[in-house]
Amino acid sequence: MNAKEELTKLFMESYDQGFKDGLQTSLQIIKERRTWVGLTDEEMMEAIHMDDSPMEMGRKIEAKLKEKNT
Repeated sequence: MNAKEELTKLFMESYDQGFKDGLQTSLQIIKERRTWVGLTDEEMMEAIHMDDSPMEMGRKIEAKLKEKNT
């Protein structure tokens, strides 16, 4: 095997290993992701008040979702 072929072989082996490592890392990240947790109707009603503006309601619901999902 000449030097060019040897270098090509080493490059391909290195590329393949990098690809495998990247795939393994991606799979690990996917496994570690938590499942999204939504709000029950009761939790949503507890978070808001009927005299809130639509923007205030949205912000309170957003805050409650963040609390449950972090």
